[in-house]
Amino acid sequence: MVYELLRRNVVSRPDAPFLVTERRTYSYRQVHNLAGYLRTQYLHAGSPAGTVCLNIGAPEVLCGWIWACLMARRDFALLPAIADPGAVSTYLQLAGGTLLVSDLEAFGGWAIPAAPVPEAPEYPSDPAGEPGPGEGTVSFLSSGTSGAAKLIRVAYAQITDALACIAREDRMPYTRGQCVVITPSLSHSYGFSAMLEYTQGGSTIILPADRSFVGLVRSLMHKALRDRITAVEGVAYFYQQLRPLLPRLALPNLRHVGFGGDFAEHAFVAESRQKYPGLTYSVRYGLSEIPSAISVKVHPPPYPADWESVGRVLGLYQVQIVDDAGTPLPDGEEGEVVVHYAHPAGGTPETRRIATGDTGLLRHGELVIKGRKQFFLKCKGYKIYPAFVEGGVKASGLVEDVRATARHNKLKIEIIPGSGYRDKNQLLDFLVRHLPDYAVPDIIEETDEIPRNAAGKIIRAVETSHPDRAQNHLFSNG
Repeated sequence: MVYELLRRNVVSRPDAPFLVTERRTYSYRQVHNLAGYLRTQYLHAGSPAGTVCLNIGAPEVLCGWIWACLMARRDFALLPAIADPGAVSTYLQLAGGTLLVSDLEAFGGWAIPAAPVPEAPEYPSDPAGEPGPGEGTVSFLSSGTSGAAKLIRVAYAQITDALACIAREDRMPYTRGQCVVITPSLSHSYGFSAMLEYTQGGSTIILPADRSFVGLVRSLMHKALRDRITAVEGVAYFYQQLRPLLPRLALPNLRHVGFGGDFAEHAFVAESRQKYPGLTYSVRYGLSEIPSAISVKVHPPPYPADWESVGRVLGLYQVQIVDDAGTPLPDGEEGEVVVHYAHPAGGTPETRRIATGDTGLLRHGELVIKGRKQFFLKCKGYKIYPAFVEGGVKASGLVEDVRATARHNKLKIEIIPGSGYRDKNQLLDFLVRHLPDYAVPDIIEETDEIPRNAAGKIIRAVETSHPDRAQNHLFSNG
């Protein structure tokens, strides 16, 4: 039962700080009381059956409603805070929503007000009734890297199994006793699962009110927060953006940095090690369909040069690498990553097979992620993974960001030039020396922005607009 994560802390350390914002600090007891108040007021037996849709901007309010739904064992959907009634109506239909909770003005006339009372009354720490197997689901809206919204529904039992496995195998020791800034929103599967993992570890969670990069940096530099921060969780792109600000970043008690997704940001770690030589780092590979880590690897200092592996797979899952026909491949051969997971459904274990769409390989029992199956580029007679090309370009240290695409059987990269960048010939000279011939771009295009989704992933389905105008910026090496 996921709610037990909070309840155990309320029983053992009720007044310890649990949730911190720029405005105030909430203890475990206060968050629990808030969740109990919302459950009693809005999610009682007389409320409409069906999915509760949370469209909430204020992080402490969203946190309270999440725990209220978990406490009530209700199906709920986490929507990104959107002020477009038409879009939210579509999402409600997609999620099967019967109850909308929002703190945005656009929904004041037809949504439950999300703002809680300042101090909720005491609520029993052990509500009557225990959930049955598989009771309750949480749903996430994900646009992935193609921009098409899809609904991902996960049973509470899956989450409970994953967290129990993480604790049993002690795979996330870094989640214990931290004061962690969770930079992804709680409406994102990574932000949601990180909150649960750090709650299981009895940590204090800092939730920035503004999820823009500027807002996240403001929270890291906030004078009332910076001395408290001991850990940061974020996607690789966030750390890529943070690199230029490292010299100004004053976090005297920082001891851990967590990378969500499937890789770490090389340059950030190289530079942060100089300023924070004692940091540990973790890299996790997870799926929204779980949601939690499939594999995780923790690196104490000094950080090794091998960036590929995302660690051993948790014992809860079985991972296979398969070819296009679905045939399992031997150790060391690259193919699609398929996850098998047995979870209780209606009291009987049920095996789920998740074809992830990611490509990778198993090497000595550790999982290596290479890229996305549907986003390899067929170019010049080769199958080229854009992530491989982009990694090689970033290794030059000459660009701030890059996206690889193919056009008319030519490999193209769009780059945002970095501080050491002089011209395209300088970059090409590096790439010719460090990439195989087939991965050296034919076209280099300078741009001001690389399209990314809310989680920082490059949007692959979008090609550069204004092709006629772009011709003025093309560079060809043949």
